[in-house]
Amino acid sequence: MHKRIRFILLVIFLMIIGSGIRYMTISDDPTPLIRDSDTSSITSLSTATFFAGSIPDATGKQQPLKQWQGKITVVNFWASWCSPCREEMPDLSSLYQDYEKQGLVVLGIAMDDVEKIREFSQKTSVSYPLLAADEKARELSIDLGNDKGAVPYTVIIDRNGKIVKTYIGRINRGLIEPVIKSLIAPSSTNENTAIKNS
Repeated sequence: MHKRIRFILLVIFLMIIGSGIRYMTISDDPTPLIRDSDTSSITSLSTATFFAGSIPDATGKQQPLKQWQGKITVVNFWASWCSPCREEMPDLSSLYQDYEKQGLVVLGIAMDDVEKIREFSQKTSVSYPLLAADEKARELSIDLGNDKGAVPYTVIIDRNGKIVKTYIGRINRGLIEPVIKSLIAPSSTNENTAIKNS
């Protein structure tokens, strides 16, 4: 009798698991799995430690992060072995190219060493700076709100160094561009006002 009950429970358990897998793989919704931050969870985060550090680029040269302080900064934590990370790079590249002159910087901080980033950048065209933080990347991402330690993980920081949005999972241009535009808009308005008043 106990064997039969266990067998029935096992069958039910497998059916539930199978249904979940089927739903996740056959779902009509093409939207990537993303967890967007809620404002209350990021208000206490500080970028001071982040901007105080330095990380080597693909050539091995140390890049002080403070050189990008005061810009609208999209920090994207990624790894060369992570396929969703690679898939979001064209959108990040186009955003960087379109908004760089308006004060946007995109930083790709890899959970890889310099050699892997060098190899990757030779094969893949990316318009924004790629930095090789290796094992330090996970710690940096956790400091910026990545409580799962997962990649890809993206953080949007305003000109004052305040974190305004974080995303766990693959992002796309349509998701983050409105946030970037809202951060650029106040500066553009102030510049236009200054020009009119002069």
